[in-house]
Amino acid sequence: MANYEFREIRKEDIPKILQLFTECYPNQNKFSKEYLVWQYFENPNGEVIGFNAWHDNEIAAHYSVIPTVFEKEDIIYNTCQTLNTTTSPHHQFKGLFIKLANLTFDKATTKGYDFVYGAANKNSIGGFLRKLDFELLGRIEILFGYFGNTLNYECLKQKYSNKAFKWRLNKPGSKYYICEDGIYVKKKLVWIKIKNYNFDSEQDKKNLKSSPLLSLRPFFGNDAFIGIKVPEFIKPSPWHLIVKKLKKNIEINNLKFEGINMDTF
Repeated sequence: MANYEFREIRKEDIPKILQLFTECYPNQNKFSKEYLVWQYFENPNGEVIGFNAWHDNEIAAHYSVIPTVFEKEDIIYNTCQTLNTTTSPHHQFKGLFIKLANLTFDKATTKGYDFVYGAANKNSIGGFLRKLDFELLGRIEILFGYFGNTLNYECLKQKYSNKAFKWRLNKPGSKYYICEDGIYVKKKLVWIKIKNYNFDSEQDKKNLKSSPLLSLRPFFGNDAFIGIKVPEFIKPSPWHLIVKKLKKNIEINNLKFEGINMDTF
């Protein structure tokens, strides 16, 4: 790796990062300067942690995580979500993915984070499990006609402050609908429920939109489902929930995961 220089991600790197993303994801239109500034540098939980591999004044590979917060029974966990892992086709099979990831995990450990998690697709799951020692928690299901399972006090779930919640719903290029029973996003003609709500009173529901009659909902958890699992042949590439402990004494159980926790939505 003598021909590469490894540097932490900076805001001034965004144009070069976008060049790499355009090369690797030519059909992906979500990446823009506005999007990366929002995702990496406006997050109330903290700025991006990650590294670029530089070669001849170009970024050859990129690995990043963003800070998040989880909670369980009033215990707070400082966590990171892994995303935007990319290596140029001209620089593959040189160990850059592993090098950048380990630099990132070392940095996150130094900062005191508890664990890293992510939703990996079929193309990336093998690398995370075999090369980076992530643990597979299971498959994120997609349910049709789903009306139950509000996240409860006893489960390990993502926690949003008011600022973080407002930031999350300000994602560039996305429009969210806050309805009587949760938050929805519309993808083409399909309604997707990304967060379940449980309002305490009718006053809480005042001026909210009526919920769609039918929707899909991504969800991970061990509760009984109220809904129909979408058949495998019409699902998109499956998502797998993965986690890597940065502290040995952390116990990760009864974790529940919704669409709002994924950068897909």
